[in-house]
Amino acid sequence: MSPRQSFALRLATTLFCFSGILITSPAQAVFFNPPGNQIPSSIGGNSRRGGCAVDEVETEVEALVAPVEAEQTVAFLPIVPNPSRVVALTTQASTPLWVYVPPTRAQSAEFSLFDNVTNRFVYSGRFAIETTGIYQINLPDRLELNVDQPTAPQDYTWFIDLVCEPNNPAANLSHTGTLKRVAPNSLSPDFESSLDQAVDPLDRANVYGNYGLWLDLVAAVVEKRETMALADVMRLIRPGTVC
Repeated sequence: MSPRQSFALRLATTLFCFSGILITSPAQAVFFNPPGNQIPSSIGGNSRRGGCAVDEVETEVEALVAPVEAEQTVAFLPIVPNPSRVVALTTQASTPLWVYVPPTRAQSAEFSLFDNVTNRFVYSGRFAIETTGIYQINLPDRLELNVDQPTAPQDYTWFIDLVCEPNNPAANLSHTGTLKRVAPNSLSPDFESSLDQAVDPLDRANVYGNYGLWLDLVAAVVEKRETMALADVMRLIRPGTVC
């Protein structure tokens, strides 16, 4: 399988608290209001520490983007807000996910998506690790996410593994969380009109963030890289608080 598109950039600080996450850029701040979803008890939302060396130092796996200093090593991390607490929402039929890969001896990573309604894996693929940075993981065009509805609940569990030793899965660094596709008209009567009025990608990101749509928010922020340096737009390290 061909490597996924890689976005190499330096992470800075994520501001996380139970009330929200603030992503900042030189132009404006993007606020994310986590949805009130609870992770079902039948699925994960946690991480597993393996034996993969990162710059010859084993790094604790955390489900948040950790603060980064020049002398620190950043863990292998999905770009999601605490997947053990927050369901990653999207309005799109197919959505990318993002993961930060630190310096590592691993040569590949594996992403899998499990349908919690049909109890089967709908996708599993491996991609090459060529450099340190943020990797965008795209679902195949053939895969269309089902919409969550009150009469027909639907969600998916995702798994991402840094393959440290191909013949020893226990050595892998792993994360898991939940994603869900929601219908735009289920959010608010004002959602689509607010989105129509948002011309700039960061304005759209704020609309998505207001409705708890993390995956759509990040996609809009990444889109901004066309007109602004990606390292500036995706600067997830910034002193402060949004609590």
